[in-house]
Amino acid sequence: MAAASSCSFSPFFFEQYWCLKEAFVKAIGAGLGYRLDKLEFRHTNWINISVHIDAEELRDWRFWLFELGNRHWVSVARGHPTTAIDSYKRTLKKTEFEEEVYRSALQLPNAGFVLLTVEQLIPVSRRASFGIFSGKIVHDIIEAQETADESSSTS
Repeated sequence: MAAASSCSFSPFFFEQYWCLKEAFVKAIGAGLGYRLDKLEFRHTNWINISVHIDAEELRDWRFWLFELGNRHWVSVARGHPTTAIDSYKRTLKKTEFEEEVYRSALQLPNAGFVLLTVEQLIPVSRRASFGIFSGKIVHDIIEAQETADESSSTS
Protein backbone atom coordinates (compact mmCIF):
# COMPACT_ATOMS: atom_id res chain seq x y z
CA MET A 1 0.00 0.00 0.00
CA ALA A 2 1.36 3.40 -0.95
CA ALA A 3 0.76 6.75 0.70
CA ALA A 4 1.73 10.24 -0.35
CA SER A 5 4.59 10.31 2.13
CA SER A 6 6.04 6.98 1.01
CA CYS A 7 6.17 7.59 -2.76
CA SER A 8 9.04 9.07 -4.63
CA PHE A 9 6.98 12.11 -5.51
CA SER A 10 7.00 13.09 -9.16
CA PRO A 11 4.71 15.29 -11.27
CA PHE A 12 2.86 12.08 -12.20
CA PHE A 13 2.06 11.32 -8.56
CA PHE A 14 1.34 14.95 -7.75
CA GLU A 15 -1.33 15.10 -10.48
CA GLN A 16 -3.01 11.95 -9.22
CA TYR A 17 -3.00 13.00 -5.57
CA TRP A 18 -4.17 16.50 -6.45
CA CYS A 19 -7.03 15.04 -8.49
CA LEU A 20 -8.09 12.86 -5.53
CA LYS A 21 -7.89 15.77 -3.10
CA GLU A 22 -9.92 17.99 -5.40
CA ALA A 23 -12.58 15.29 -5.83
CA PHE A 24 -12.88 14.89 -2.06
CA VAL A 25 -13.19 18.58 -1.20
CA LYS A 26 -15.74 19.07 -3.99
CA ALA A 27 -17.73 16.05 -2.79
CA ILE A 28 -18.02 17.50 0.71
CA GLY A 29 -18.75 20.98 -0.66
CA ALA A 30 -15.72 22.60 0.94
CA GLY A 31 -13.79 23.74 -2.12
CA LEU A 32 -10.10 24.41 -2.17
CA GLY A 33 -10.27 26.43 1.06
CA TYR A 34 -10.23 23.08 2.85
CA ARG A 35 -6.96 22.21 4.56
CA LEU A 36 -5.53 19.95 1.87
CA ASP A 37 -2.49 19.20 4.01
CA LYS A 38 -4.79 17.22 6.33
CA LEU A 39 -5.67 14.75 3.54
CA GLU A 40 -3.69 11.65 2.73
CA PHE A 41 -4.63 8.96 0.22
CA ARG A 42 -3.50 5.37 0.44
CA HIS A 43 -3.83 2.90 -2.38
CA THR A 44 -2.63 -0.31 -3.95
CA ASN A 45 -1.56 0.46 -7.51
CA TRP A 46 -4.14 3.27 -7.65
CA ILE A 47 -7.05 1.01 -6.78
CA ASN A 48 -8.65 0.46 -3.37
CA ILE A 49 -8.00 4.12 -2.66
CA SER A 50 -8.76 5.32 0.86
CA VAL A 51 -8.70 8.79 2.38
CA HIS A 52 -7.24 9.68 5.76
CA ILE A 53 -7.74 12.98 7.57
CA ASP A 54 -5.11 13.69 10.20
CA ALA A 55 -4.09 10.02 9.87
CA GLU A 56 -7.63 8.74 10.60
CA GLU A 57 -9.24 6.71 7.81
CA LEU A 58 -12.69 7.68 6.61
CA ARG A 59 -14.12 4.22 5.94
CA ASP A 60 -17.31 5.53 4.30
CA TRP A 61 -15.53 6.81 1.19
CA ARG A 62 -14.60 5.24 -2.14
CA PHE A 63 -12.45 6.76 -4.89
CA TRP A 64 -11.81 5.97 -8.51
CA LEU A 65 -9.06 7.49 -10.59
CA PHE A 66 -9.10 7.51 -14.39
CA GLU A 67 -6.48 8.67 -16.85
CA LEU A 68 -8.00 10.57 -19.75
CA GLY A 69 -4.71 10.76 -21.64
CA ASN A 70 -1.94 13.32 -21.96
CA ARG A 71 -1.51 13.47 -18.16
CA HIS A 72 -5.13 14.47 -17.60
CA TRP A 73 -6.86 12.75 -14.70
CA VAL A 74 -10.37 12.55 -13.34
CA SER A 75 -11.33 11.21 -9.95
CA VAL A 76 -14.71 10.23 -8.59
CA ALA A 77 -15.25 10.49 -4.84
CA ARG A 78 -18.24 8.74 -3.30
CA GLY A 79 -19.01 9.20 0.37
CA HIS A 80 -21.77 9.68 2.88
CA PRO A 81 -23.52 13.06 2.58
CA THR A 82 -23.34 13.53 6.35
CA THR A 83 -19.63 14.24 5.81
CA ALA A 84 -20.48 17.33 3.74
CA ILE A 85 -20.11 20.78 5.23
CA ASP A 86 -23.34 22.28 6.59
CA SER A 87 -23.85 24.88 3.87
CA TYR A 88 -23.54 22.17 1.20
CA LYS A 89 -25.83 19.74 3.07
CA ARG A 90 -28.60 22.32 2.91
CA THR A 91 -28.54 22.06 -0.91
CA LEU A 92 -28.98 18.26 -0.91
CA LYS A 93 -32.43 16.71 -1.16
CA LYS A 94 -31.57 13.94 1.28
CA THR A 95 -28.66 13.34 3.64
CA GLU A 96 -29.97 10.57 5.91
CA PHE A 97 -30.22 6.98 4.67
CA GLU A 98 -30.69 3.63 6.30
CA GLU A 99 -27.28 2.13 6.85
CA GLU A 100 -28.00 -0.87 4.60
CA VAL A 101 -29.08 1.38 1.72
CA TYR A 102 -26.00 3.53 2.12
CA ARG A 103 -23.60 0.56 2.29
CA SER A 104 -25.08 -1.08 -0.82
CA ALA A 105 -24.86 2.21 -2.75
CA LEU A 106 -21.27 2.71 -1.66
CA GLN A 107 -20.35 -0.69 -3.11
CA LEU A 108 -21.94 -0.07 -6.51
CA PRO A 109 -19.43 -0.21 -9.36
CA ASN A 110 -18.49 3.10 -10.81
CA ALA A 111 -19.59 3.75 -14.37
CA GLY A 112 -16.86 4.25 -16.93
CA PHE A 113 -16.29 7.49 -18.76
CA VAL A 114 -17.12 8.32 -22.33
CA LEU A 115 -14.70 10.93 -23.60
CA LEU A 116 -16.47 13.58 -25.66
CA THR A 117 -15.19 16.71 -27.34
CA VAL A 118 -16.82 20.05 -26.61
CA GLU A 119 -18.37 19.95 -30.06
CA GLN A 120 -20.06 16.63 -29.25
CA LEU A 121 -21.70 18.18 -26.19
CA ILE A 122 -23.41 20.88 -28.26
CA PRO A 123 -26.65 19.83 -29.98
CA VAL A 124 -26.27 19.63 -33.77
CA SER A 125 -29.06 22.18 -34.17
CA ARG A 126 -27.02 24.74 -32.15
CA ARG A 127 -23.51 24.12 -33.47
CA ALA A 128 -23.63 26.79 -36.18
CA SER A 129 -24.38 29.47 -33.57
CA PHE A 130 -21.09 28.49 -31.87
CA GLY A 131 -19.13 28.50 -35.14
CA ILE A 132 -18.95 24.71 -35.25
CA PHE A 133 -19.57 23.28 -38.70
CA SER A 134 -19.34 19.84 -40.30
CA GLY A 135 -16.68 19.00 -42.89
CA LYS A 136 -18.53 19.96 -46.11
CA ILE A 137 -19.82 23.21 -44.67
CA VAL A 138 -16.32 24.10 -43.44
CA HIS A 139 -14.93 23.38 -46.92
CA ASP A 140 -17.61 25.59 -48.51
CA ILE A 141 -16.95 28.42 -46.04
CA ILE A 142 -13.19 28.29 -46.60
CA GLU A 143 -13.67 28.19 -50.36
CA ALA A 144 -16.06 31.17 -50.21
CA GLN A 145 -13.59 33.10 -48.00
CA GLU A 146 -10.71 32.37 -50.38
CA THR A 147 -12.83 33.53 -53.34
CA ALA A 148 -13.74 36.72 -51.48
CA ASP A 149 -10.08 37.32 -50.57
CA GLU A 150 -9.01 36.84 -54.22
CA SER A 151 -11.73 39.25 -55.40
CA SER A 152 -10.70 41.93 -52.93
CA SER A 153 -7.00 41.60 -53.77
CA THR A 154 -7.60 41.99 -57.53
CA SER A 155 -9.78 45.08 -57.09
